[in-house]
Amino acid sequence: YGDPSTTILKMSFDFAPEDAKLEIVPSDNPNGKIGHNTFVAFKTQYSDKINVPARISPAEFEFKITGPSGSAVPGKITGAGASFKIEFKPLEKGSYQIDLTLRGKFTQSFTSRIFGASSTKSYLEGSQRVPCGAYHYLLVTVDEDGFRLPCGGDSKFQFQLEAPPDSFSDFKIKDKKDGTYLIEVQLLLPATTYCFVAHYDGQHVSNSPFKVETMSG
Repeated sequence: YGDPSTTILKMSFDFAPEDAKLEIVPSDNPNGKIGHNTFVAFKTQYSDKINVPARISPAEFEFKITGPSGSAVPGKITGAGASFKIEFKPLEKGSYQIDLTLRGKFTQSFTSRIFGASSTKSYLEGSQRVPCGAYHYLLVTVDEDGFRLPCGGDSKFQFQLEAPPDSFSDFKIKDKKDGTYLIEVQLLLPATTYCFVAHYDGQHVSNSPFKVETMSG
């Protein structure tokens, strides 16, 4: 007649029947940080039974991730049994909408809040007394927790240079895609103070304006 324990184990690993009533249940906080892999965890269970997991194949899910600007964001589902995660790498600060469908009829939506650069923690870095000529400095982006960000692409940063007329040329900004922005400029006048300004979302970064003095002679 076989071992009863073997039969029970086999039954517990059966996939949920096609006509089963199912639901998708969020299992933790889906928030994350820009440039880091973010995981949105969830479980599947029977909706007409109390806390009974439902075994599902990952292939039975469809999902769509929409970024803060409205563009689609790539991702993947990992997991097995009744526990899964949607994984994606956000490159933009803000709210991400994740719409998940199981077997074409059971749906669930998640909102993942992605934190990014902070105006009070990001800073400008460079020499403050220099000769005339080519000069460059960096904006280093830092998140709300004080950690340097690993990627760029943030359109909320704005840069400007306050200086006497005709005292500089070729003011350029380059996103290095590693969490820093390189600012390049030709400083033309000796013994002149240049004020480099950087804003994030309308607010000065921590050490802006950043004053640079050219040497005399």
